[in-house]
Amino acid sequence: MNLLLIRTLIKNFIPHAKVFEAYNGVEAFNIATTQKPDLIFMDVQMPEMDGLAATRQIGT
Repeated sequence: MNLLLIRTLIKNFIPHAKVFEAYNGVEAFNIATTQKPDLIFMDVQMPEMDGLAATRQIGT
């Protein structure tokens, strides 16, 4: 539900923004390191690697 809300808000305020979605922390890390997004919304509870661990990995 939160993903739908965030995606909708971004598309309404910034229609040409690229939105990447990750369904687990490993995907989030891979997207963050390959796509270099300007902004990341991270869920704390995700499978495979939680959001906190993914954020730590992205920051290193």
